[in-house]
Amino acid sequence: MTVSGSSRSARARQLEVEQVLADRGLLRGPRRSLAKQQRSFESTEASALELRLALEELGPVFAEFGRYLSLRADFLKSSDCLVLSDIPDVAEATPSALVHQILTDDLGQPVTQIFSVFEEAPFEVRWQYQAHRAVLKGGERVVVKVGQPGRRELFESELGALMIFRGLLTEPDFVVSDHFDEIYADFRQALASRLNMVTEADALQSLGRDARRTDLWAVPQVYRDLSTSNLLTLQWLPGSTLEDIATGSTLQEVDASDMARRLGLIWLQMALVGQQFPVEADVVEMPDGRLAVTGGTFGTLPEASRTNLWSYIRATVEHLPDRASASLLREVSRSRADATEGELRTRIRQAVPFRDGGWTAAGESLGEYAILHWRLLRVAGYRARPRLNEFYMGLFWAARSARNFEPQGDPLGAASRDLDWLAGWNQFRQLASPQAMGQTAEAYLSNLVELPQKLDRILSMPDGATGFPAPSKEPSAGQGSKNSNVVVTSLCLMMMVLALVADQWSALAVGFGLSAGWADRILALVFFALGFAVLNGVRRVR
Repeated sequence: MTVSGSSRSARARQLEVEQVLADRGLLRGPRRSLAKQQRSFESTEASALELRLALEELGPVFAEFGRYLSLRADFLKSSDCLVLSDIPDVAEATPSALVHQILTDDLGQPVTQIFSVFEEAPFEVRWQYQAHRAVLKGGERVVVKVGQPGRRELFESELGALMIFRGLLTEPDFVVSDHFDEIYADFRQALASRLNMVTEADALQSLGRDARRTDLWAVPQVYRDLSTSNLLTLQWLPGSTLEDIATGSTLQEVDASDMARRLGLIWLQMALVGQQFPVEADVVEMPDGRLAVTGGTFGTLPEASRTNLWSYIRATVEHLPDRASASLLREVSRSRADATEGELRTRIRQAVPFRDGGWTAAGESLGEYAILHWRLLRVAGYRARPRLNEFYMGLFWAARSARNFEPQGDPLGAASRDLDWLAGWNQFRQLASPQAMGQTAEAYLSNLVELPQKLDRILSMPDGATGFPAPSKEPSAGQGSKNSNVVVTSLCLMMMVLALVADQWSALAVGFGLSAGWADRILALVFFALGFAVLNGVRRVR
């Protein structure tokens, strides 16, 4: 029986992967090196470092798998994810002649007929693409991302080798081995989508529509007529990348706390208000201070989930675990028949990030609590729906990116309060706009006109007909009755106005630092006081 060349190649690759894992002490069984068997890991961070080095050595698809794992904080400890996030994404540049051939084949024209300037040397080279600066014939400065030739074939050929990880990892105590099939399927689907540049183009266009409604962030224009599954042509936006700012001398020139807070704010705004949000992204700070999202991997949430997860974020910030767990239960399904809502609520009540896998000394940040909740869902026998996984992966990316600027703070928590304030302010502006006020006035005009007559009819009813006891004394004079009538009418008008602006009051109160619960209590007390005053006024009129 003969063995085909492709089978021999696959077997050779499998042996190579096993040998690298064995050398790093990550392989279960007899192939694990004796030196590694005798070595005890001092920390899980050291074990994660061994995995990171192994994945880097095994090539670009394995390295990409490691970067994907760095976002799965529901399976790995946050500290291990942070180690894996340092896996670099670098590759050798594709020769310029081949780049020109790809452009000509995909666009149907030579490069010289499309661009007045096309820089032959790429300014960025990753395993999936390389990026060139160029100038269109019309003078527009653009960035052209050119897909690396053979990337899809390399991905497909390495998928079989990735399966070696099932059941082989022993150090550190990854639950990846136990849930490898789920992780493998999600990684395969996500990466297959990313290899088609149309996916990124669609997401950036959707983000661009959302960006027109805010002055906090920007998105480059997508040139769809110059973009294909192998090419993506974008408007060039000047600025410094987050990595350059965090690691370079410019960090001293920026307010690190403000940068972390703004980064958290734009991510929350995209995820909870917009149509698309980054699962991970390339971000630059532009000269005008705005943050621009220039590429990455993106997710989306249904409108109902956006509303529900905003409530979840508020509850987590306000340390209301029962409300947070109630919100999460709407976004999950049971993975075990014996899973109960009570167990999940109990686990979330007892969650302590600094003890259970946080990344700051205090362990009180929004990001740490949220990521711990994500892990506890699985422990309690629940499975997050795919969109919820994307939300948590993106939240973890935002939290660790902000952490580069403010390691011990809670920038996402501060950003969530900023987002509440912005939402309240926008609602107030809409309510106070001439158009909205005109529509509101028209809707309530007939009721306001009829209110005095209705009050007169109530006040002229026989004793006891209104349901209130008759007063013990007669009014002293007609003028007193008129004054009381005015007071009652004014109080009723105030109650109507208060009911009208109830939603806006709640949003504004939360934006100014009050919890949603206290905002509701204050509103109820004021409304009750006005109602009592109306009843008392009615008695006086009688």
